[in-house]
Amino acid sequence: MRARLVSPRGGVLERVGFLTSYAAETIAEDARHAGRGACLDLAVDGKGTTNATLAQVRVQFGRLAPFGVRVRVRRGRRHPDPAIRPATKCDDTREELGLGDE
Repeated sequence: MRARLVSPRGGVLERVGFLTSYAAETIAEDARHAGRGACLDLAVDGKGTTNATLAQVRVQFGRLAPFGVRVRVRRGRRHPDPAIRPATKCDDTREELGLGDE
């Protein structure tokens, strides 16, 4: 899993690792602290990543919506394409919760 959190003030925090319960809670806490207008992009990778898995992750992180955090959950690559420029502000994260490219 790769998590990229962009705060409304322009700060960026990235986390990479297994999406354990502890990691999910840490990422959610980071997002809540980033504040209203923050964007969280979660790329879930692995051969066993199914649509059902992505749906579960969307529900889990969808709880950030009342805090004003936009969430995007999508399939990720183990080795990201270096030609793709990552989002540096919320406007760069175009797909919100439930609207991923699966």
